[in-house]
Amino acid sequence: MAREIEMKFRLPRLTAVARRLRALGAKRLHTVLQDDWYFDTPRRRLLRQGCGLRLRRVSLLRAGVGALAPRAELTYKGPARRRAKAKVRPEHQTHLDDPAGIEAALAACGLRPMLRLQKRRATYRLGGCVVAMDELPVLGCFVEIEGPNQAAIERLRRRLALTGRPIRSHYVKLLQSRCARAGRQCLQAAFSICRRCADRPR
Repeated sequence: MAREIEMKFRLPRLTAVARRLRALGAKRLHTVLQDDWYFDTPRRRLLRQGCGLRLRRVSLLRAGVGALAPRAELTYKGPARRRAKAKVRPEHQTHLDDPAGIEAALAACGLRPMLRLQKRRATYRLGGCVVAMDELPVLGCFVEIEGPNQAAIERLRRRLALTGRPIRSHYVKLLQSRCARAGRQCLQAAFSICRRCADRPR
């Protein structure tokens, strides 16, 4: 079974990490806008089990060197393994030519879009790992390192001077917790929508 192995860190800004990546000779792949829709049953069975089913549409913002053009994806992620420093979870992913058709098929199976989450992501490759610098509405800035094993990720973490405890929660859970503290239930965390939401009186 395919696995996702990653470490994620929250940062106040991304400029220092971007400078370190350039200094270390990292290969910049591309910068994209990811528009993610998470599907679930009406009773949120997948979310309660720590799983996720995501339909991702991608818009290219800045091309890199030698990277394939980004395509729509359908991804299933299983529950994260406990007692691991990096987040390790089962993952199955496939690229799509017809995301609207897949969305219709999911709906026919009783799965509905429950949450939308956008992010701007700049992706680099270095030391056998992929480094993603993410900016999300409401949540802010994060760096994710995904690699073949925890040792490779840990080595690159040190080279990038990323300190502190990695964040094990996924973006959906972080968003739900943040909005719950503000007394809101967020169903669409898109940049334009969240700007309007932030201007609304509480």
